Amino acid sequence: MDRWNFAIASLGIFFSSFLNPIATHAEKISEVSPTPLQQESIDKHYIFYLLQSQEWKRGIDLYRKYKELLGHHDVEILAQMAFTLLERIAKSPDHEDQLAALFAASLAHVSTPLAFINNGFFLHGEPHAQLAAIHLLGQIQDDRSEFLLLQAMSSRSLLIRLEAAYQLCMRKAKMAVGHVESLMHRLPPQARSFFPQFFALSGTKEAIAILRQLIDDPDPGTRIETITAVARFGRDDLLPLIQSAATYASPIQQEACAMAFGMLKDYRSLPTLRTFASSPHDTVRLAALSALFHLGEESAKAGLFASAKGENLFAIRLLEDIEGSEDLLVSLLFSKDIHVRFNALLSLLKRRDPRVTPHLKEFIVCDTKDIGFQPLFSSGGTLQAWKIIGSAEQQANKGIRDLIPISLHVREQMLRDCVELPSTAFLEIAHLLLNEGQNALIPLLVRVLEMRPSPEVVELLKKNAQRTGAPLIRTYCQLALMRMTKNREGEETVLRWIQQQKQSEMLRFRPIVPKNALISRTSQGDSLTHEEHAALLCDAYITLAQNHNDLGIDTLLDGIATGHPKNRAILAALLIQAIE
Repeated sequence: MDRWNFAIASLGIFFSSFLNPIATHAEKISEVSPTPLQQESIDKHYIFYLLQSQEWKRGIDLYRKYKELLGHHDVEILAQMAFTLLERIAKSPDHEDQLAALFAASLAHVSTPLAFINNGFFLHGEPHAQLAAIHLLGQIQDDRSEFLLLQAMSSRSLLIRLEAAYQLCMRKAKMAVGHVESLMHRLPPQARSFFPQFFALSGTKEAIAILRQLIDDPDPGTRIETITAVARFGRDDLLPLIQSAATYASPIQQEACAMAFGMLKDYRSLPTLRTFASSPHDTVRLAALSALFHLGEESAKAGLFASAKGENLFAIRLLEDIEGSEDLLVSLLFSKDIHVRFNALLSLLKRRDPRVTPHLKEFIVCDTKDIGFQPLFSSGGTLQAWKIIGSAEQQANKGIRDLIPISLHVREQMLRDCVELPSTAFLEIAHLLLNEGQNALIPLLVRVLEMRPSPEVVELLKKNAQRTGAPLIRTYCQLALMRMTKNREGEETVLRWIQQQKQSEMLRFRPIVPKNALISRTSQGDSLTHEEHAALLCDAYITLAQNHNDLGIDTLLDGIATGHPKNRAILAALLIQAIE
């Protein structure tokens, strides 16, 4: 959904292997079985009674005694403990606890807690928490999660109903189209432009019939949104209607139709596109030239190159898909216009040209200039570029919405694109970000470094794992080395850090980034923000869980027993992962 991005706290979690339900775990019990005497010495059912009574510490202490008698961990009991814990937290009247249970269920790929989520969550919960819950429910494919999404359609908040509608359409729910159509007719006609993307995403016969009506809607905005939605979701059976819409004199509608012809590979519309390529309106001409190029007309490149040389930002961004545009983009990196330089840099990154490397520092590093990024769209919404905002934090405080999260997202995307550069260029960027202390990008950078293992990467991580005055960088590098080299010394360091930080809450929201902007400040010095603590502590627990050994299990049990109460659901999910 292009207009909204209702995301949850981004904790830097990269999901890996997770467990199946309890029955699967029961098959993996150790070959060493307890003797009858040991079984009778501690009542296993009493452990679950204590957990059901929310006596977490007593229940886990009793399990530890049972483990000492047994001589090893009992995988079946641990799995049952984890599920019991998730069920109890899901039953809590506290909406934050219910959200934590939903997140844990998504993390562990289980649906057990969903049966206990209160339907009133979507009537009385905090909107931000509701949006996060809807996002999580969208990742869990079962009847109960679909039922809860339908409950969310009765929320008092329009934004929450729209996000729930999006998730229902994503999963092709049978009742989705009816709910979306009902909501559309309850809103003023001006709001109809929000809905074409839902119907195009669903793609049922009923949805296509509604799209046929909306493409001829009296409201120009609704017609344009319908055309673009049809193109994005590949509904080429509606091409005849778009061809008819292209006869309108509106340049905005012509731009949308030109884009649709290119995306839907409509070769029958080549004459229309050639006419649009001579339009006096820049955006119509650029959309037509781009469509012609993607339909195989190499001659269209000349027109795009000419517009890019004239420093048209939309044309510069279109060059990212055109082979042979690299030299022109490099020349634009030296423009006096900072907006031109930035858009050229983004396109050159997509072209994987290492000549972009010396110019990255100006934009990827968040320093005293506090540069932010804001998306810029053409009138028809089919072309996008970026503009630079100086003093981003001040501008955000003055009312520019979403500027800080969007800016962070753009920097992260730049870093992801750097992975495709040659190794020497990528390592140069990694050194830059580490030396500049770009804490906001460190979690992603470390994960990216792990994806490109080499002696140079290991040496870089070892160097920064001993770095003083940068606790976040130091700990993330230690975690990375643990995962890459199975370093026991580093494991002990991480365990000590977890013991010091286990009272920190792990589940925190990350600012929302609107979906149509998808492509923070970094903290410096010895102190970490609450969000950085949360993400780092969660990553540390995940690393230990992925080792699948007794040390990781013991650490998770200790966190459940004596750590922050709000962390118990996530730790239970990680316990399920650890005993796989």
